[in-house]
Amino acid sequence: MYTSNVFQGESFTRPALVVHVVGSVLALVAPLSTKTKDVAGYVPFEFQGKQISICVHQIRVISQRRILSRKGKISDKRLAQVAKEIKKFFAL
Repeated sequence: MYTSNVFQGESFTRPALVVHVVGSVLALVAPLSTKTKDVAGYVPFEFQGKQISICVHQIRVISQRRILSRKGKISDKRLAQVAKEIKKFFAL
C-alpha cells in the first residue's frame, strides 16, 4: 500500500511498507531494507527504481501515530503479491 518512515525512539526512522490499516489507530507494517538477501523472510522488491527487500520476518503492528510521512504507493497487484509472500513465510 504505502511506504512510510516508522518512528522508533527519539531519533530513529525506518522505511516500512504499510501492508494493512487496522481501524483508525493501528497499521500492519513490514520494514524495508536496502540489503537484498536470498533467504526466507526477505522479499525482493523494486521501489522508485531502487532494489530493496521487504523484511516479512520483522512484520509488526504499530500505532498510526508513529508513521511520519508517505514516500509512495505500490499497485494493488504488487500488494497482493507481497501478501502472498507473507502468508507463505508464516505458512498460513
